[in-house]
Amino acid sequence: MSSEFYTRSGFFAKIIANNVSSNGRDIFVDDYALTISSANIPTREDSPGISGDIAFDSNYLYICANENKWRYSELIVPCVAPEWDQHSEQVDVVQGNYHVNYQSTLSENECEVTFSVDENSANIFFIDSNTGELFFKEAPDFSAGPSVYTVTIIAGNKAGSKHLVLTINIIEQ
Repeated sequence: MSSEFYTRSGFFAKIIANNVSSNGRDIFVDDYALTISSANIPTREDSPGISGDIAFDSNYLYICANENKWRYSELIVPCVAPEWDQHSEQVDVVQGNYHVNYQSTLSENECEVTFSVDENSANIFFIDSNTGELFFKEAPDFSAGPSVYTVTIIAGNKAGSKHLVLTINIIEQ
């Protein structure tokens, strides 16, 4: 059996159980009551509340464990690993320039993403760990050094990491 309804505070609920009813404030499921509210957020651990009350705001879920005894837990947005819009890219950099302007972007992500380069490239490149901007540590010289560089840019967060292989062609002015 299921029951669908809006609570007094405007939240939609769908309960699937043998015995479901509501009086507009409480949801009764098999003789147990559950109250969901966003209007009466407890401000202290001993704020008024009835055992089983649940409240929430944008940061916490509050549960009244016993009469006037609240517990809370932080609401955490689940992280997903960042995703590049492509796996490889090729760019041209004019000799003498430090900045490498690549166009690949990451998928939207709720979690903080940090950037790094693979250890083989760390002697040649510097990457801003917050923005992903990539720079040569020394300006490349078309006539004195290699004309093509390959660097792996790593974008990661606590859920995982993804790599972008960037081929950089050094061109004359």
